[in-house]
Amino acid sequence: MHTDIVADTRIAFVVCDAELRIVSSIMRAKDFSDDVHVIDLGSKDETFSLAENEEGVTVHSLHPDATVPEVASALYEEGMESSVLVVKLAPSWKLRDLPVAVNRTKMRYDIDVVFAAPSDDEQVVNPEELTYSDAPFQSITCSSRGIEALAVANPHSKPMDLPQELNVRVTRSKEAIAINQRES
Repeated sequence: MHTDIVADTRIAFVVCDAELRIVSSIMRAKDFSDDVHVIDLGSKDETFSLAENEEGVTVHSLHPDATVPEVASALYEEGMESSVLVVKLAPSWKLRDLPVAVNRTKMRYDIDVVFAAPSDDEQVVNPEELTYSDAPFQSITCSSRGIEALAVANPHSKPMDLPQELNVRVTRSKEAIAINQRES
């Protein structure tokens, strides 16, 4: 059962070949929401069927190069009142990060896009200049107004091109700093 604090949050995982992580991710998401979605980007393993067999989970299938607007379009429902958290289930993302991500849905942003950290050979670009197709996203949080705007956005435009009345934040993730854990 989820907590009442975020009962109106839709949680979605964007996945590809994540059969080892998908069920545990879904189960953890159900601690925070009754509205859990999985967007599969063409998995060749059992990810799709594992997600489909989980009770109460809506599964969507998109092409491997799906952009933020395409993901938003799959999740958007007219008249929807809930906020949305979308997490790309990448190897660098950990389940322990979910509570922090869920809390980000309570911030005052209509749209908060976190693009993945740049690769070593990639030129560093101001995150506000990135288009949806320039860099893979790591996570997205949206208000109901935000998900609606993203669902109709052009995949080759920038998040900062969204309507001015929306409060939009765009950042680029940084690689996590390795901290030595002390043993007790």
